[in-house]
Amino acid sequence: MLGQLHTLAPTSRPNPGFLTHVYLIPADGVAYVLPPTAGLVLPERGVGIVPGALITQLKPRALTATLTEGQQQGADGPSYLVEITVPFASDYLPLAAWVQQHARRRFVVVLRDTLGNAYLVGTRENGARLAWGRQIQSRHAQSLVLRAVSLHPMATLASVDPEVLFPNRDWDYSFDLSF
Repeated sequence: MLGQLHTLAPTSRPNPGFLTHVYLIPADGVAYVLPPTAGLVLPERGVGIVPGALITQLKPRALTATLTEGQQQGADGPSYLVEITVPFASDYLPLAAWVQQHARRRFVVVLRDTLGNAYLVGTRENGARLAWGRQIQSRHAQSLVLRAVSLHPMATLASVDPEVLFPNRDWDYSFDLSF
């Protein structure tokens, strides 16, 4: 044999999709994000939150919020585009007001999927951008979309539990967009 064989074979296990937890941290509310290790795992206490930063928790309905990540090749090399979509079957007006208030902000996003995998999207310097849309047809619907471009794939986290993720936090995450 002239070379070494490298096998990529994921283990067989249930594989449901969708996001269950979405936390939006304003990029200016993040003190630091440590670079991920070689396995794209964020070190413990790898995110520092500025005291008093307001973290918004989105509570998606079951089996609705999605995430896509893709690689694209450009003149400067590969980059990764992440898109998070959180639909709301509602005419909840405070969502539109919140979007208008925060439309120019960038966010660091902490996510968890139905398998319990946790992810971090964005950094203080390069946070995710916000987009929003509303549709009124057979029912009212709104969709909140966050997009980020990065030089590396999403980093994974040990947990999205705020007590684990931010053990010495001095911020309030009590405001959420419950629908």
